[in-house]
Amino acid sequence: MYTFLLVDADAKSREKLSQQIRKVEAHCNILEASSTEEALRCFITQKPNLIFLDADLPGKSGFDFIHELTQVGEQPRVVMVAQHQRYAIQAIRASVVDYLLKPVEETDIRICLKRLYALEEEELERENMTELLIRLKQNHRLRVNSRVGFEIIKPEEILYCEADGNYTRICMLDNRKLTTSTTLGLVESQLPRELFFRISRSILVNLNYLKAVNRKERICVLKNGDIEKELPMAQNRLHELAEMF
Repeated sequence: MYTFLLVDADAKSREKLSQQIRKVEAHCNILEASSTEEALRCFITQKPNLIFLDADLPGKSGFDFIHELTQVGEQPRVVMVAQHQRYAIQAIRASVVDYLLKPVEETDIRICLKRLYALEEEELERENMTELLIRLKQNHRLRVNSRVGFEIIKPEEILYCEADGNYTRICMLDNRKLTTSTTLGLVESQLPRELFFRISRSILVNLNYLKAVNRKERICVLKNGDIEKELPMAQNRLHELAEMF
């Protein structure tokens, strides 16, 4: 069940808004507060899913309330409610879910709650993806994003990785080439440091397949079976690589 907090000094305004919300979300818990102080206590104890916040509160403003919550590490989802458009830009900067004008209509609430549901779905998806990445890292596997989905590979199956703008081309031991919509830096952060080394800003190699380094030509040679691959190497990486062996 969703919990909504209505913050408005005017009791009639809260009552009207509550009625409109229940037309859209009949089974919900609605809390009310007439000041930012009361709203702060209510938020801390009840943790509502969404706050409908009047912009013209007496004393501390609705924006002061948002600032107080963010200062203590909270990230409230807020819908700003106002008599006019005066606070619209300030509300956008405060990252509110929506900006509604009084009197609030049922259609406004319906659209607003659809945005809330979409945000919660996105957040759940991010949490699931983060959990997946943690499990993959613990199992020493890498998730490679593609245009159609993703592929799971083992780091030891990679020969080298090469940056291509905001994409990364991963060259596998079996000669397959995977292109992922992830930067080389992010790919590197998910690979074991003891196994991979950046020979330049754009190339990351698997040290298990390092055969030779040509200092004069600044070339790194990788050998996989009968196949050798020469890759350009940055001058400032030569010494650090030599120190590793």
